[in-house]
Parts: sequence; structure tokens; C-alpha cells
Amino acid sequence: MNFNILKDTRVLNVKHRIPWIDNVKFLAIWCVIFGHLNGQIFTHGRLGFEMINLFIVIFNMPLFVFMSGYSNYKSLRKLDGTKDLWNYLVKTFERIIIPCIIPCIIVYLIRPEMEHVDFKHYWFLVMLSVIQISIGCVFYFTNKLHYGEMFGWVVFIILMVCLNRYSTSELCWYYLYGGAVRKFEMKGTDIFKMSRKFYLLVPVGIVLILFTYVFKYQFYTNTIFSMYQDGVFYLWILRMICACCLIYVIICIVQKCSSKYNFISYMGSKTLGLYIWSGVLLDICYRYHVVLNGDSFLSWITTVLVSFLAVLLTMCIIKLLELNRITNFLFFGKV
Repeated sequence: MNFNILKDTRVLNVKHRIPWIDNVKFLAIWCVIFGHLNGQIFTHGRLGFEMINLFIVIFNMPLFVFMSGYSNYKSLRKLDGTKDLWNYLVKTFERIIIPCIIPCIIVYLIRPEMEHVDFKHYWFLVMLSVIQISIGCVFYFTNKLHYGEMFGWVVFIILMVCLNRYSTSELCWYYLYGGAVRKFEMKGTDIFKMSRKFYLLVPVGIVLILFTYVFKYQFYTNTIFSMYQDGVFYLWILRMICACCLIYVIICIVQKCSSKYNFISYMGSKTLGLYIWSGVLLDICYRYHVVLNGDSFLSWITTVLVSFLAVLLTMCIIKLLELNRITNFLFFGKV
């Protein structure tokens, strides 16, 4: 494997990048890759497998959606013209939807048991495109009619809860959380600044995580409606609070450690490609029944090392696809 393509410092175009944002994104995508490898390639019987897997599920996708809401908030405020909305929708289509098409076809060809091309294979990107398009349209009308942001957010949340597909009923709240944090920052209030309040959230987060471990309700399998019907709606609220606490703590720590832009930050700027193409690699492993057995502590070290190796291999694929304008557009939506 030729890693020289990754060592060229000229690729680190840091002019318009914020280190902590891309570092957070890398942490989140690495957890996704680690979780996928941990759950599909390595055996499930290892000590601590269920606990670690559940811990990752608690925060990794909520963290991604939070960062999307945080990063997209300024664009939403500018949507007051038809041209603005059109450009916003085109950009969403190019950056989220187009990159899924060819990989989904590749997955269909890799896995013979699939009866058709399933564009829901990358469910997170389907969910994110639904959220981005919905919030864009809602903000366009609220900005146009001067109804105010609060009205727009309420309409958005109601739409996503009623839709209740691809976990929108829960993940939309983290998008709102990210947008609200960005709004406060634009007004001069940095809620992620390290303070005594941060240390108060640590034990609270630990207690909430322990409760989540006990009840083992995940948003993948238990929606807001199913938990309400089962009479455990309070656990849905607990799960939400737990995720929000973890998001806060993680971002506080990453901000403190993000003094400058580096290669980790650069990889964090490629989360879309890492998510899609690490998934393709995983499907190849699934196709050829690649399973690594072992229930010792050493197997956990192996999982971590293989996860980083998968990231580097995926980065090589990304860099090769970015070399050509056509492939750069077809696979990453970049013109």
C-alpha cells in the first residue's frame, strides 16, 4: 500500500478549516468504523463487547448530526430567496445524495443476496439528506414570511417526529441542539469553554450512561413511539440527555486538545468518503466471510489497529478518486 499520497503536506488546505470541528468529525467516524468492524468482522463473545458497542451507539451518530446542525446554521439563516434555496438544495444533492449512488451499485454487485440496489444501505446519509432538505425548506418559508427561527425549529421538529423514518424522530433533536449552540456562539456565548460546569457534567454523564447500559434501549431499534407504547418514554428522554451530555464533554475535550490543524484534522474533513468507502470495504469482508476469532484482551488491540488500518486504506481510496474531476464529482459531489 502506498501511503506517500497521504504524507504530502500540500493536501492540508487549512485556510477555511477549524481544527476542533474536523477533529471531532474524525473521532466520530473512527468510532463508526471501529463499531462496524467490531460488530461484523470480530466475534461478539468477547468480554465487554456489548458494553463498548452500546457506548459508541449512544453518542457517535448524535454527534455527527449535532455537527451538521452546528455547521449548517449560518446557511439556514441566509435562505430568504428562491435562488438561495435552490443553491442550498443543489449543494445538498451534490454533497450527500450523489456520492451514495455508485457505492450502492457496487455493494449490490458485491453482495449477491441483495435483490436490488438499496439506496438505504447508507441510511445515515439518507436520514441526513431528509433533515437537510426539510430544515432548508422550513427556514426558507419562515425567513420569507418573517415568522422567526423558533417557529421554524418547532415546525421542523414536528415534521421529523411525524415522519419517524431513518431515526429522524430522535436525531432531529441533536440537529436542533447543534443549531442552538451555533446561534449562542454567534451572539458571543461559548458554551464549550472549559469551566467548572464541565466537571459537573462528567458524573451526571456517567450515571446516565450506566442507566442506559441497564435498560439497553438503542435508537436503532427503539423509536420514540415504540418506547411510548411500551410505557418507557422516560428512558427515551434519559437517552437524549445522556447523548447531549456526552456530546458536550467530547467537544470540550477535543477543543482543548486542538491547538492546530494536523493530519487527524485533515482526515476528519473526509468523513463522507470515510463513511461510504469503509462501508464498501466492510461489505467486501462480509461477502468473503472474513471473521476474526478471539475473546482475549489482545483481540481488542487488534480491533483498534485494524480500524486505523481501515481508515488509512480508505484515505488512499479517497485520494485516488479525488485526482480526477469526474470521479471527484461522482463520488464526493465536488465540482
